[in-house]
Amino acid sequence: MREIVVVVAIVLAVPALAFHPGSNVTRGVYVHSRDLMPAFIWNAYGTGFEFDADNPHSGDQCIRCENVPGEPGQGCSQTVQVDQAEPRPLKIAGWSRCEGVEAGGQAWQYSIYVDLRYTDGTPWHMRVAPFETGGHDWQYSELIIEPEKPVASASYHVFIRNIGGTVWFDDLFFGEPDGENLLRIPGFESDEMADDEARAEVLADLDAMNVNAVHTYVALPDSEREDEGLREMLDVLADRGIGVTLTPHMGNPPITDADDPDFPQRDCVNADWGDRWVETLAGFAEYPFMGISVVPDEYNWTTGRLRRGFENHADERVREFYASLPTYCDCAACQERFEREYGEPLPEMGQWSRPPEQTDAYRKFIDFRYRCTADLIGRAADAVHSGPYDTAADSLICVSPICSDFRLGTGVAWDMVGYGTDIDFPTTDPYILLHNYLGDSTHWYVTETAMHLVGSTPKRQCGIVLEAGHLRAEHRPLLPVEIYGSALSSVARGAKEIGFFHYVHLMQRTEAGQTQGDSAFTSVRGCYDLLQRIDPWLEGAAPVKRVALLYSRASEEYFSFYTQPEPNLDVLTHDTDDPRYAFLAQKEVLYYLMRAGVPTDLYFLDQVSAQELADYPVVIVRR
Repeated sequence: MREIVVVVAIVLAVPALAFHPGSNVTRGVYVHSRDLMPAFIWNAYGTGFEFDADNPHSGDQCIRCENVPGEPGQGCSQTVQVDQAEPRPLKIAGWSRCEGVEAGGQAWQYSIYVDLRYTDGTPWHMRVAPFETGGHDWQYSELIIEPEKPVASASYHVFIRNIGGTVWFDDLFFGEPDGENLLRIPGFESDEMADDEARAEVLADLDAMNVNAVHTYVALPDSEREDEGLREMLDVLADRGIGVTLTPHMGNPPITDADDPDFPQRDCVNADWGDRWVETLAGFAEYPFMGISVVPDEYNWTTGRLRRGFENHADERVREFYASLPTYCDCAACQERFEREYGEPLPEMGQWSRPPEQTDAYRKFIDFRYRCTADLIGRAADAVHSGPYDTAADSLICVSPICSDFRLGTGVAWDMVGYGTDIDFPTTDPYILLHNYLGDSTHWYVTETAMHLVGSTPKRQCGIVLEAGHLRAEHRPLLPVEIYGSALSSVARGAKEIGFFHYVHLMQRTEAGQTQGDSAFTSVRGCYDLLQRIDPWLEGAAPVKRVALLYSRASEEYFSFYTQPEPNLDVLTHDTDDPRYAFLAQKEVLYYLMRAGVPTDLYFLDQVSAQELADYPVVIVRR
């Protein structure tokens, strides 16, 4: 009898691989995307432009720009070095055709538009060569300008803005009337990138610092050219051995007036803003990032940014609305959710006192903020993981008051986030309070923050972003000790992503960076050299399980003690009128163990499982 063998192939969906450095701890620096993206000769103005091979003025292609009223416009720009020794006339000229361009606007709204800068540094703005509106075939426009002083440089723009219509540009000119054209690729015959000297310099500096990861900021591409530029940046960095973690930019839609359908808008996790944020993350998940931050930078749950953003709006009704907003969001979505979950109306959102009043409403409001934030991070982490790549969900929440005794700001209960969402790296930056501008604090705030973050998640890992400078000169002698100490302490406590702020500061390209000289750069370079050399030791390494210290969130956060209508004074071990005592007493146990050098792992009592604690000979619970 013949045996028949049937082979069944089972194909499993395996995520595509984003570039992750081959190290146990990534060594990062913050670098803005403008220093990493390809340096296009023609940069996008507004929402950019498209190359168009249909009916150019000459050659093989021109550019096409289309605008809708209320949008930021479309066009392109180029910076031109002029470097005149003496003032000489300059010609601004070019060709354009259009369809359906609204009449009645100002001439500059569809034009060649040039801002100049004299060699003495003073500006000369708005030299304009306009085009006719409506619809027309290729039309030439020219303007001869006569500067009063020698011109150093110019910003040359072609665009349509503030009015609707479609326009094409080609064969542009800028230079002396009978001289050479100072524009590069003036006929758009090539969409090639400019030389990469500026980016190459940045990459060389990162190599010198032993960096294998960067954290950057960028907005979601909205054109094919921007998409290509972002992918090119990721490819170049991956080839260099550098992984990229992103914090996305996401702005608010413009509001024309109080009748605009986008008015009013709130930065609310429970409403449209939260939905747009999750959609933005899902869009970025289509790119091979090493990691994506699941909360916006400086996330703080307050209405301050919105109020400032619209305080000078042209419509008085818009100004009045935002001027009257309370400190914390009280929109319809928040009110509905609060009443549904707590069975009572959302309390009035005034300016809470410091410390807050002892009210049941306050405690419920804090709990509400925690739950809303955890829900947002859960949705955001799922969006990051929805893409085709093995991208990690990071949680850079800038200025989160981890380990502080006042947490109203961001409303983050880290154990809710770590155990209740699929976040990979709880991450924050203790640099804000690392030094308190008072000097040495190396092994306290940073170490404690790392322990809290690792303790908040069963994945037992975190990211830490550190400061690499002091504002005050008298504290800078301690800088090398703090950089080495804080980084190594974080790694010892479970940090697998280390980052330092910020490339431009380290390279002394800011005023603050210049005041501290090259000490920050030198210290970060040495620290990362050490981390690179010891990285193989960390393969498979795990902390010695000696003591498990179980924190109670209820006592860690003093308001949970202080805002009880009738505080339980029996918990006090000695006379004190400090309402933060339960919080401080819990920290004292941790500090004792740290000072004594006892291997200690922190967990949160509210979430930890018996299985996680099974191998510890000593478990300490401080309630």
